[in-house]
Amino acid sequence: MQIRIRKGRVECLRATWDPEAKRSRQKIIKSTDFTPEERAQFEAWKAERDAQEAERAKASAASVGAWSINRLAEAVEGGHTPPEPQQLLAALDRLNKALRKQGVKRPPREAKVHRDEKTQDLLSNQPAS
Repeated sequence: MQIRIRKGRVECLRATWDPEAKRSRQKIIKSTDFTPEERAQFEAWKAERDAQEAERAKASAASVGAWSINRLAEAVEGGHTPPEPQQLLAALDRLNKALRKQGVKRPPREAKVHRDEKTQDLLSNQPAS
């Protein structure tokens, strides 16, 4: 049996011998017409494909993770409240834990500089250099 994907649909093809043409022909078969061997072959193919899709989804999520978190932060700073803030915080905790296990260290935070109003006024009136 051959398995192929055409226009987003999975097609299972069975090769049968045509004695008149003296060659084999492929015929699309339905899942209800599978032999036990074909069913096992299809299920093995599907399990492998599902595992590959799961890996692709994880890789995609990892590549856009920072972008998504930054967009979410912008939305919250803009006054939008996420529908499940507790679940979001739990997810961030899980992400921090996973990153620590991977050996990723948090960069040191910048020290907060406390400036009184007089110092702030002096700094804001400085000419640009």
